[in-house]
Amino acid sequence: MPDGTPRYPVSPQDTGILQPDNYAAVVAQPLTESGNPFLDAVYAHPAFFVEGYQHREGFVTVRRDMVVPPQFATDFQVVAEYFKLKLNRTSETTTSGTVDVTQDQVEGHFGHGLPSLFQGHNSLRYSILTLGATALGANAVGRLVAARNLQFTGMAKLGETVRFDAEMINRVGGLVRGKANGFNVSKGDRPTMSVEELVVDTELNKDGEGMPPNRILEGALQTAGIAALEGIDPSLLFDEIGALKVLPLFKSVEELQFTPTIIRPGDRLIYVPYITQHPELSEKRQTGRIKANIDVFRQIHELREPVGTIVGAEAPVVPAKLVFGR
Repeated sequence: MPDGTPRYPVSPQDTGILQPDNYAAVVAQPLTESGNPFLDAVYAHPAFFVEGYQHREGFVTVRRDMVVPPQFATDFQVVAEYFKLKLNRTSETTTSGTVDVTQDQVEGHFGHGLPSLFQGHNSLRYSILTLGATALGANAVGRLVAARNLQFTGMAKLGETVRFDAEMINRVGGLVRGKANGFNVSKGDRPTMSVEELVVDTELNKDGEGMPPNRILEGALQTAGIAALEGIDPSLLFDEIGALKVLPLFKSVEELQFTPTIIRPGDRLIYVPYITQHPELSEKRQTGRIKANIDVFRQIHELREPVGTIVGAEAPVVPAKLVFGR
């Protein structure tokens, strides 16, 4: 399920994406990276955070490229340099962070020659880092604990500049509560995202490397997309040459919470989606809406340890031509 900002209506002139003839050829390639034809038509490595789907559940064995290195856990300067985040503390409670969107930050999203767009879950990641810097003067690496009313309202593509403004509301020990907004500086500060309430813990990362919760969120949303489209006639999803006809676009989450559990390479994550609204597509209706709640677990032999809960994830389903300029 493509994550990030709603990307419609999007013209080829605005995004610099493929022209119609090339689009069909690229999307029709036989791709099997994730094992799911819908995801494979959109993503490329390393943007897959779910590797399989069966019994109405998604799963993934965490790869090393999904986690952050141990030094990321405690050294904010290392993190800031790696993510190319430039910080400007504007007051005791506010900080702005800017980043120029590079190839590393869009790798696999979208893949296979489709437009390169900054991933929405990475917008959340940068908001978390900026809020952590606000709390402890650029000396803390925040880890997502909870968020409320997360909205994605715009987009950013390769080569553009994005700014994240974070405001700290209060702090108790290492637990920091605040809010954040994102803007596309290259598009005249066009809004890209907002989160009404963001809670990060600046002490959870001290145990070393782990999979950032924003990536766990992305895997959960990808699974929800698969589940919501399960059972739909393939002719409504793909045309006769295998090109996508419709696309769900992650737009918002009402609430999300994550436990302190650190997810490491080799751990097995289970995503359990509960679809509360299906898109109800037909030959005459190529638009719809997906709503879902998702629970995330770490599988330990026969036991499942809770990792996170996503409530009220919502994705409009729109004709692919509005996104890819087909």
